Amino acid sequence: AFLCPVGDVRRQARDARSDPPRGEKLRFSEVLKEKTKDVHASSDALVQAKMALAFSDSRVWVALLQQFGHVYTAIEEELKAHANHPHIAPLYEPFFSKLIRSEAFQDDVEYFAGQREHGCVCKAAVEYIACIREGAREDPTLLIAYAQTMYMALLSGGQIMRRIQRTAMGL
Repeated sequence: AFLCPVGDVRRQARDARSDPPRGEKLRFSEVLKEKTKDVHASSDALVQAKMALAFSDSRVWVALLQQFGHVYTAIEEELKAHANHPHIAPLYEPFFSKLIRSEAFQDDVEYFAGQREHGCVCKAAVEYIACIREGAREDPTLLIAYAQTMYMALLSGGQIMRRIQRTAMGL
């Protein structure tokens, strides 16, 4: 069963915001990366395994795009809803509002499925979306960590996945 790690994420974010050792300055993104590396290692392995399957079958690829689209939509809706929060506001207009991806996921679904469809949301995605919304309700600053993780994953992996996808799907 999927467990909502809001408490763990909240603790990790709080730890990441704590003061670095005397005389040492750490960037938030570096601390966040270090504090969440174990979670990332296991989730990355799972995503890579699913990607291999998805690249071999366009129906699986469409279903995967739909799930990611639902997750990104939730993050983007919550960021917009909390755009005036004192910690999110300085980041929203210059960054988050420019990184909206949920519509692009729908464009990709339309391209591969031949029609625009939202598809069913799998149980794990429903639970993860609930976790995002719960975290946003309890501490909107958690959205920064969610957004940073999701958008950096897209940016860092997008080019690699595009090359693999083009080769595997003959695009």
